[in-house]
Amino acid sequence: MVESDIVRTGQFSIKVRIGNAEIEVSAPDRDFVLNESKHLIEQFRLNAVAPRSSEVEIIQGEVTELPEASRARVVKPQTLGEFFKQFVGLQTNLDKILVFGYWCEIKQNQPHFTSEDILSKYREAREIPPANIGRDLRSLVSKGFLLPPGKSDDGMPTFALSNSGIKEVESRMSQV
Repeated sequence: MVESDIVRTGQFSIKVRIGNAEIEVSAPDRDFVLNESKHLIEQFRLNAVAPRSSEVEIIQGEVTELPEASRARVVKPQTLGEFFKQFVGLQTNLDKILVFGYWCEIKQNQPHFTSEDILSKYREAREIPPANIGRDLRSLVSKGFLLPPGKSDDGMPTFALSNSGIKEVESRMSQV
């Protein structure tokens, strides 16, 4: 295990929302947490990350001592199943293909994906694959959610999400 795999949450923690931005401060010293959170709130406002008129909302209680068990924990990567469960009400294969494409491209940092990549994600998520994935991918291209296909080294068509496709997926993520 490398040091970057461990999150040190300290003994005291506060999480606040300012407009659309969130900050969280954790440390062994309560006064440091309070002072640093105030400092960051002011920096967010000065740098126009959050408008000056934005309310400061405490999301996670007051500055409290954290239980011993949460002081250091291993950060585990999100699985495809965990990611897919964020999407409530995906009914069509077009919707599911967009989500799987987002997983490949954004979450797994692939420059593009193929129909085989998508079918593999269907199996991994234990979802029933589409009967005609080529037609569905072409439909997403025609709707503007995927860029026109390129070619991989072995000649297979490759696909990438358009900005509209990324926005469509992100708009459907549940706010958990």
